[in-house]
Amino acid sequence: MSLPYTAWPTVAQVYDLLTGGNITPTLSQSSDVAQAMVNGAIREMGRKSGRQFLAGSAGESRFFDGSGTGVQIVDDYIDVTAVKFYWLPSTGVIDITQFFEVTRTPFANNRIQIVQGPSNFAWSYITQFPQGRSNIEVVATWGYGSTIPQDVWETVLYASAARIADLNRLSAQGILTDIKDDDVTLKYDGRTIAESTGWQKQIESVAKGYRRSLRDHLARQDTPLIY
Repeated sequence: MSLPYTAWPTVAQVYDLLTGGNITPTLSQSSDVAQAMVNGAIREMGRKSGRQFLAGSAGESRFFDGSGTGVQIVDDYIDVTAVKFYWLPSTGVIDITQFFEVTRTPFANNRIQIVQGPSNFAWSYITQFPQGRSNIEVVATWGYGSTIPQDVWETVLYASAARIADLNRLSAQGILTDIKDDDVTLKYDGRTIAESTGWQKQIESVAKGYRRSLRDHLARQDTPLIY
């Protein structure tokens, strides 16, 4: 049975991975600690990539600074249901019905065009997103995609497993790596399971691959001055 990738890995799935690798996943701590390890890996992936991988709820509103052009860069979205302009105070809110979602398969969608066609058509404001401060409201289902990318999901699974396994290996003396029966000589190593398997390091590589481009970041931050 294939995984749907519509939710992050569970503690039970992490334990299944550890058991398959001949690692006893039993924690002396409570299951809440194991869940905390999973949550930490999820937050690390989101923070280092700057993306929301798990699809949000439909109908969530977010506000953006108007670009002053026919293209508006927004957060990663799955589906846009409404676009609104916060125009002059005497006019109020204008609902825009003619907008075009720019598909960027296999990458996330993060652009909206005000109209599909020539940019110089004489329709006054309707040909561009008016420049402004948080004056563009976009109602959408936000997220990188309808499902979490498989490599992202697996990386969070591996990183969570490494953290939990390392808890089981730790002792006051360090990590036990060697035992001799003659006079019971014990040897400890400072390397963790995360370092040995590379599972934790993988989160760095995958998050870097999914990181939002500098161009997109600057487009969101470098808003022209409006007096």
